[in-house]
Amino acid sequence: MPFLRTREMEKLLTAERLYGEVKSQRDAFATADAEAKEKTSRSQASTAKMKTLTNALQRYDQELQELRSERKDKETKAAMLRSQANTPGLADRKRQVQEDIDRNLEEARELQEGQSRESKISELTGKLNAAEHSLADIEQRAEHVHLQKVGT
Repeated sequence: MPFLRTREMEKLLTAERLYGEVKSQRDAFATADAEAKEKTSRSQASTAKMKTLTNALQRYDQELQELRSERKDKETKAAMLRSQANTPGLADRKRQVQEDIDRNLEEARELQEGQSRESKISELTGKLNAAEHSLADIEQRAEHVHLQKVGT
């Protein structure tokens, strides 16, 4: 019977060794499982934070686009206002041309009444035609500016 005892002892020792290995593997598995759960939790937190940051970035991009558009509109309006400020007043220019026309007409009448210088009449007639053309051009520009103001 001593043989049985030795054999039983060997089985017992083998069982204890196997139990130790299983326990060690269970502990390793439990540790790995805990680490995996922790990493999953951190991954989920990172994903949520990434989504929040992505949404914020989209909002900032949209806001930037809106600000760029607003800036472009304001620059366009400023350029238009600068152009209008640099253009002499149409009413003043129209008045000046009308005065030139009236003066040229008066000079033409004086020449027709008594002064017989054909070249002077021809010159004044040319000036008169040029002044009338200039007046028509100014009136056309005034109408164009008026239409631009109405369209804005």
